[in-house]
Amino acid sequence: MKGAVLVFIGPSGTGKSALVRELIRDGVIDLNPSWTDRPRRTHELNGIPEHRFVNTEEFSRLQGEGFFLEVVQPFGLPYRYGLPPLTQSEGVPTIMVRAPMMDLVAKHFPMHRTYQIECELARAHARLLERGEEESELGTRLAEFEAEARFGRLHADRIFLNDGSIEELVKQVRAALREDFG
Repeated sequence: MKGAVLVFIGPSGTGKSALVRELIRDGVIDLNPSWTDRPRRTHELNGIPEHRFVNTEEFSRLQGEGFFLEVVQPFGLPYRYGLPPLTQSEGVPTIMVRAPMMDLVAKHFPMHRTYQIECELARAHARLLERGEEESELGTRLAEFEAEARFGRLHADRIFLNDGSIEELVKQVRAALREDFG
């Protein structure tokens, strides 16, 4: 789909970030990060490609200047996430959002293809623990796991089951990208 935006969705712990990092490293996609005023998690201390972290004052300044296409506070959390305009790119322009944000994606990017990454809840739970998440912090992130996966299926153009290695998942997604984006 020439001119379309690629959107990755899927519940926490399904492997979206690991997949996206591999695709970025290979030069296949250009991720446009969301901005947030939430504190970094332990595994994010050195930065991550999916988010730009700023303090509350900086976020408010950017929002006031109209920098973001949209600002949301998902899941009743006290933190905000801002979606900036897409930057020019060589690879497939890509964003990562949670499935409940798909109405906003359609509003701002009518031409998009959505890839949902899924795995079993137990595997997501183990992944989140492996990357240093505290068990006490996982409750809200995993409570709606199945509901989010079901909702995402309503919007996904393709669904990828991450039940093997990251290399296998990358191979499957790269094949879909060739088919969908040329």
